[in-house]
Amino acid sequence: MGSTESKTEQIIEGYRMDVARRPTYSYTTRFGQNSLQNSSDKSLQRINSILSGIKVCRSDAITLENTLRWEHFQYWQEACEIIDYRGYSTLELDSLITDMSKVLDKNWILKLNGIRFCEDLEVRKFEFILGNCLSTGNLKFGTVVMTKIGDFVNTVCCVYYLNFSVAPEVVSMKTKTYCLGIETKTETKSWRNPRSLGFVTQQSLVNFCRLKALDEFHKQGIVSSINDVSSITDDEK
Repeated sequence: MGSTESKTEQIIEGYRMDVARRPTYSYTTRFGQNSLQNSSDKSLQRINSILSGIKVCRSDAITLENTLRWEHFQYWQEACEIIDYRGYSTLELDSLITDMSKVLDKNWILKLNGIRFCEDLEVRKFEFILGNCLSTGNLKFGTVVMTKIGDFVNTVCCVYYLNFSVAPEVVSMKTKTYCLGIETKTETKSWRNPRSLGFVTQQSLVNFCRLKALDEFHKQGIVSSINDVSSITDDEK
């Protein structure tokens, strides 16, 4: 009489990552043609005020960070790019917006064009999220703050990039065939099951990334304080 015996093993590939580490970053200051005639002190004060008002929940970010420490990834890459534009005249707006279009999509560029019609002392803040990080593993989050004094425009642009891949589960099934108690055949089949961050909500991961971006602003001296709220739902109010 013949019989079979099967044994299945599951192994998670990849590595545990230090998700708390600071992202790589670049900080660049670019000056317009009138930067020497334009004092940016008041502009930077208003930019600081706007950024300090962005709400994040650090306790929720820490909880998510502790959870992600136990996850296995094929890779986890973060970067934060900060560009500080100072002393651009209204005649240089086309050049300024063209430069910023390298990190923003065209829909946001149209919104930035509205600074042309702002009155003196007005400030405009834009926050954007590009990409569905839970399904694609890619996220681009950013904040752009523009302030206008007379004929001069100052802008700070911070873009945070996250690119990751959750490691798959490798399943191996070994099947042995017996005849009269003697092993006659052994077959092994292996396949990979894709995995995702199913336990993480989009809101929670965006809060985690937003806090990392603001932390970089703070370390660079662009923002003096971070508005830490008690609940992740508070940052939507």
